[in-house]
Amino acid sequence: MRQSGRNRMRRQRGTNYFLILLSYLAVTFCFACATVSTTDEKKQGEIKDGKVVARVNGKVIYEDQLAPDVKKSLKKFRKYGMRNESPEVVTRFQKKVLDKVIEKELIYQESQKLTIENLDEKIEQKLKKMKRRYQTEKQLENHLKTRNLTAKDLRESLKKRI
Repeated sequence: MRQSGRNRMRRQRGTNYFLILLSYLAVTFCFACATVSTTDEKKQGEIKDGKVVARVNGKVIYEDQLAPDVKKSLKKFRKYGMRNESPEVVTRFQKKVLDKVIEKELIYQESQKLTIENLDEKIEQKLKKMKRRYQTEKQLENHLKTRNLTAKDLRESLKKRI
């Protein structure tokens, strides 16, 4: 009787070890798959925190890119008397902003097919005009900080506008 009890315990222990090993392999496989997909996204330059709301010819648009414009629209409506924004109103603003962002991206992608002469000079001219609006360089830097922009982002934005 003791012998069969020990055998049963050994088999149970062996089964437990097998299940632990199987679980470990499953977790390792899942982790490896997640790492590979994350690496692929990083290679494409698409990794960013936030929810993907649209893709325009492979270019990803994230929800957090829409937030500043949505806040600006809500602020404007509050100025005219809107007290509480309902989820429907917020959704409507998000859709409008998303449409504008998609439209800008499509125009930008088509513009990339064109060659613009003296692009750097035109960017510099626009920068000079912008700097004239501010009395000091520090004021321009503060303006960029409030909009979460760097000098490089500003140049890219001007390039897209041209």
